[in-house]
Amino acid sequence: MTDVQPPHSGDQPTLGFQDAEAVDALVSAEFDLGRVPARLRERAGKALALMDGLDAPSPTDALNADQRIAQGMSRIAAFSINPESLRLSPADEDALEALVQSGMNPAQVSSGMRARAEAQLRVLSLLDIAPATTGASDAERRESLITRSMKLIERESDAQRTRLSLRPPADGASRSRTWRLADLVSVAAVLLIGAAVVWPIMAQARDSSRRAACLSNSASLASAFSLYANDHRESLPMASASLGGLPWWNVGSKVSESNSANLYTLRRANYAPLQTMACSGNSSAVMSCDDATKSDWDRFENVSYSFLNLFGRPGVATGSVYHAVRPVVLLADRSAVVVRARAGAIWIDVTENSPNHNGSGQTALLSDGSARFLNSPDFEGDNIWLPVSIEDALRRSAQLKRGGRAEPLRGIETPSSATDIFLGP
Repeated sequence: MTDVQPPHSGDQPTLGFQDAEAVDALVSAEFDLGRVPARLRERAGKALALMDGLDAPSPTDALNADQRIAQGMSRIAAFSINPESLRLSPADEDALEALVQSGMNPAQVSSGMRARAEAQLRVLSLLDIAPATTGASDAERRESLITRSMKLIERESDAQRTRLSLRPPADGASRSRTWRLADLVSVAAVLLIGAAVVWPIMAQARDSSRRAACLSNSASLASAFSLYANDHRESLPMASASLGGLPWWNVGSKVSESNSANLYTLRRANYAPLQTMACSGNSSAVMSCDDATKSDWDRFENVSYSFLNLFGRPGVATGSVYHAVRPVVLLADRSAVVVRARAGAIWIDVTENSPNHNGSGQTALLSDGSARFLNSPDFEGDNIWLPVSIEDALRRSAQLKRGGRAEPLRGIETPSSATDIFLGP
C-alpha cells in the first residue's frame, strides 16, 4: 500500500484515500477478496494480509475502560468542534420557532414553513436526549452527551469482542474483525460531528421554547395586574410605602427595602401563582411556596423578573401609570445591569440584555396588557434598566451605547417621573 501518509512527530498514522477506500470495500465484502471490485482488489489483499498478521492482542486491550475512553477523548479533541459557532439560517430559525409555538405539531405550521419544520422535527426525533436540561450550561450538556456516547461505544465494543475476530473461521465462513480503539474514536468522532450539526437546532428550540414560556407568563401577569388595579383604585401592587432614598434591592430582608416584595404582592394576595413569576432561564427560580404568609422571595437570585421600581415614584396609587400617554413597561426579564451591580462589578454595560435568555433580549410586559420581546433594553428611547437622570448623564458622556463603560447602580436610585421606565431588581 503506497499512499499511506508518513506521520509527523506526535501525529497518528493515517491511511491514504485509495487505501481507505480499499479497506472499506473489503469490510463491505465481509473480507471476501473475490467480492472486492477489481481496481481495489490488490490493495485490499495487502490490507487483508496485514490484518491476518495481527493475531496478538492490541496493547490497548490491557487498558481499562476509563483509560481507553481517556485516550479516545484526547484524539477526538483534535477535531476542535465548536457547536456554538454554528447557526441556523433565518428561514430555519423562523420555521423552528413556528414549530415550537405549535406545540411541535408541523400540521399547525404555515404551509410556507411546514416542510422545514417537518425536517427539523425528524432531526430532533433522532436524539435520545432531552433538548434542554434545566440548570445546566451548554458546555455541561455537550460534555454529558460526549461522555454518554463514549460509554455506549465502550459497552458495545465489549459485547462485540467475544464474537468478532481477525482470523477467518476454520469452516470458511465470512471473515470479520475486532473493534479497536481507532474504530471507537472514528465512531465517536462521527457522533460528535452529528452533535455539532444538531446542536444549533436544539439550542434554537430551547431558546424559542423559553421565549414562548415567558410570553405565556406575561399574559397571565397582565391579567393579574388588571384584576389588582380594578380592586385597588388602579394602583400597582405595593407591599410598603416604597419611600425614595431607601435601598430597593435587598430581597428577602425588609419589604420596605425590596422592590421585588411589591411584585410578590400578586402572589401573597392570590392574584397570580408563583410559577407565573418564574422563568426557566433562571436556574435559581422558585416555582412554588407553601408559606402563605411570605411577603418576598428569600434571595435576590430567586427573582426571575424585574418590576417597575416604585421607590420614590410619584403617582403610584393614582393610576398614573395606566393612564400615561404611551405604554409603560411594567415587567421584564431580570435586569443584567442590577445583577452585575449587586455582584460588585466596577464597570458595567448598561445596554446588556437579560441573562434569562442568554443575552439575546428580554420579554417585556406593557401597561396596556401587551407583551413583546425586546432585542435591547431600549424601549422607545428609554433604557428600562436605568432612571432617566442616569440615562441623561450617560448620553452626555457618550457612554449610553453598546459596550459603553458606566459606573454601576448603588441600589438607592429613584425614578425621575411617574412614567420613567426603571425596573428592579
